[in-house]
Amino acid sequence: MLSRFIVRSNAYVPLVAACRVQSRQFSWSMAMWAAAAKAKTKKSQTPEAIKLQLLKDTLKTEKSVYKKLQEKYSKAKAKETEKKKKVKAKESQQKEKAKNDVLLKKALKTPRKLSPFNIFVKERKAKDITEASKEWKELTDFEKDEFADKADAYNEDILAVFSPKPKAPVFGFAAYVKKNFIRDGRDNVEVLKELSSQWKQLSSSEKAPYTLDKTEWARYQEQLKDWKRYRIDVFNDKNGTSLSS
Repeated sequence: MLSRFIVRSNAYVPLVAACRVQSRQFSWSMAMWAAAAKAKTKKSQTPEAIKLQLLKDTLKTEKSVYKKLQEKYSKAKAKETEKKKKVKAKESQQKEKAKNDVLLKKALKTPRKLSPFNIFVKERKAKDITEASKEWKELTDFEKDEFADKADAYNEDILAVFSPKPKAPVFGFAAYVKKNFIRDGRDNVEVLKELSSQWKQLSSSEKAPYTLDKTEWARYQEQLKDWKRYRIDVFNDKNGTSLSS
């Protein structure tokens, strides 16, 4: 039995020895690889290499910061540009509105009738009113009648084109005054004071007839709108403008 075990054990000796040799070879290979890696690491960690790496890292960081700052600046610039555009557009609108308001005031203004003397000054294109007045006084009645006819024709045309503004309906105390105002020789202020005192003493039912009629007010608003539109159209045709209400 013992002899058999010895024989078998002796048979495994070469195998164990071979394994040990391979193990040593593997350990040696690993050691060589580790040494080579260590040597490579040591070689790359020279002062110059470290400085170079630091410079690279710093440059990379600065590039990243610069890119972020550039993006931030671009956004701020775009925002500022948009803000300036809005301000400019608003100013332009305000100027246009102011111009439009001036023209609108002219369009809706009640036309002034011209006198014969006004026509005379206009035709003579006189800058000195004193001199024009002196010349006017020297004209005969027949010569003045010519300018009077022209003034009448002008005023008639103006009134035909520029229809008068619709009158707003009167209500409340104003309607009461209109109905009860009597000219009896007294001062107007005194009469109004008396009417005001009477108005305050009226009951709600007594004031009811003087209340504004909504239907009448709506009709007035519509008439006023049509009148404005008509006057603006006439003004635009006469002056070559594009005025809007």
